Amino acid sequence: MLAIKLVGYCTVSCLRRDIGGDYAKMEIEGIFEKILNIQAFVRSKGEKIHGSYYRYTPELVSLFQGLNEKLKSKGINPRIPWLNNKILEFHFK
Repeated sequence: MLAIKLVGYCTVSCLRRDIGGDYAKMEIEGIFEKILNIQAFVRSKGEKIHGSYYRYTPELVSLFQGLNEKLKSKGINPRIPWLNNKILEFHFK
């Protein structure tokens, strides 16, 4: 449990750094309430996993829109091995 908690804190720390601005100083609870506590529908179709978000902040869109292209441009394979090598695709409605 301690390892999972450490990974979670490190992930939120990276998220705060990447978003910047007022979010850089927010506590984990504030980040969750403002950004991560959203409504989403997730489904697997073919070789992709589609995540459709219906209530979101503009910061979320800027982080995840075009994520696969961002990863490819940095030389990172966007396929996720533990999800049967599927690709995540995000939609904002």
